[in-house]
Amino acid sequence: MVINSLNESEIKEIVKKLENKKLTLTSHLYKRFPGKSIGEASEIFANKYSADAREKPALALLAVVLSIHRNYTKIVEPRIDRIRQTAFCTFVDLKEKTKNIETFTNFCEMRAPEKYNIIISILAAIDKLKEHNAEDDDFEVLHEWAEEADFRNHEKDIIGSINGVGLATFQHLRMNFGADTVKPDQRVKEVLKREFRFNLSNDIENIVAVKRIAEVMCKSALYIDQVFVNYGSGYYFKENNDNINNDDSLKE
Repeated sequence: MVINSLNESEIKEIVKKLENKKLTLTSHLYKRFPGKSIGEASEIFANKYSADAREKPALALLAVVLSIHRNYTKIVEPRIDRIRQTAFCTFVDLKEKTKNIETFTNFCEMRAPEKYNIIISILAAIDKLKEHNAEDDDFEVLHEWAEEADFRNHEKDIIGSINGVGLATFQHLRMNFGADTVKPDQRVKEVLKREFRFNLSNDIENIVAVKRIAEVMCKSALYIDQVFVNYGSGYYFKENNDNINNDDSLKE
């Protein structure tokens, strides 16, 4: 793993450059913070990253699963914004919406049987976590799991071992429920490679690299994650143009 090719001053200089860039129309946080710099928006958002999960844990879980292999801004966010306006909130609510595939499809406006199966499995895992946890609150149960879960051994985890839950989804779920960590998604990996020239061979190394950069910057890993995601989505968009298959979206 090559993450020591830059000294701390060089790392700080690169991060500052990214922070000072303005959000663009394709940056993930542009809709929430138009006109702000990437650093400003990331700071605000990182400080309240788990707010949705605290208020509506089922919505936070649903958002993570629906975003697997999908463009969040274009496909997932409009659906989550619509559902947010309803009374949908708890894992009991989510169980009701996943009582069968037809109910789930109509609720999410998305044909996604693999996501349906993942949610069913995660809900079963949550029930097991609650059996061994004195805390019954939906958010707190997954918050405790998120804090204790080990990304290096995610395949042995009660949730990480679920078919369809890869390391990125595992990390995304941990972030939503209060863990200070990073999701090794396409944007993060692109920034590490293109801006920092890090030669990293797997997702574990990408996570470790971001955590190291966070230490250098005296920032949370979650904050650095947001800086990288918004720079990548905002400034690499024209080159990559998000070639993501959206065939499971229902026509409205």
